[in-house]
Amino acid sequence: MKEDQLMKVDLDRIKRGVLSIAESEAVAEELRRYRLRFQEEKEEHEDCKVRGHVVKKSAPYQALLSIARVSSNSCFLWQSNLNHQHYIRMTISCSQENKSEGYTHLAEGPEIVEIYMSEMQFAQAITSMNCGVGTPVTLDSLCGFSIPGPKNIEDDKAAHQANIKRMALKGLEDLAEIREVINGWATEKKRPTLKEVADVLKSLDIELSRIPSNFAYVESLLNDRMEERVVQAKSEVNAHVQSTVTQLGLQSLEQLRIERKPDAP
Repeated sequence: MKEDQLMKVDLDRIKRGVLSIAESEAVAEELRRYRLRFQEEKEEHEDCKVRGHVVKKSAPYQALLSIARVSSNSCFLWQSNLNHQHYIRMTISCSQENKSEGYTHLAEGPEIVEIYMSEMQFAQAITSMNCGVGTPVTLDSLCGFSIPGPKNIEDDKAAHQANIKRMALKGLEDLAEIREVINGWATEKKRPTLKEVADVLKSLDIELSRIPSNFAYVESLLNDRMEERVVQAKSEVNAHVQSTVTQLGLQSLEQLRIERKPDAP
């Protein structure tokens, strides 16, 4: 559960030591929250009527990892082109080790970090160890501080439009240069040599040959992007269907186990 938002204090004001009372309180609270999650190693003893003698151990290195599937009306994730209703939530929290009568019980402490992933990002993360720079995830909170996520789906349509416009303008500029050469001959009433004509024709042939290849390049980019989105959507749907089927299967097996359990005499 996320804690209340704190006032954001400029780091330069902290360095110069010119903080108001409210800013000083905000900095102290932020430091308290961080220290709360990384306490010094300690051991406490307590007697419990139910569990007897209990030894409570805590240390900075103790943590719990939790992974869960989440359903919501809408969730935008970094590096994903879909509006997700089902995604993976992963949290790492501090932990306390409680020992009593030879048994160990782990208690969850303050949350350190919470991240969100799509089904495909999660699958990629656990199947691509030691590969690449890592898997993109969406950071939701860090040490109790909420981090605003993406507001909408990242759309690269504008980038593709700018790329097409840039290539078209470059081609027009090159053709305009060739036109200027020919226009210069007409203005000066100059009779060009065969070499000059051959050079102009060569430049014109080069520019004309670039037009089909440029359009083919743009078309391939758009096709690749569309295919990438389709594959991503299929992968997300497939991963969710598989997880749902697995969960239903486990529930059915548990129900069968209960039904076949012999009645107690």
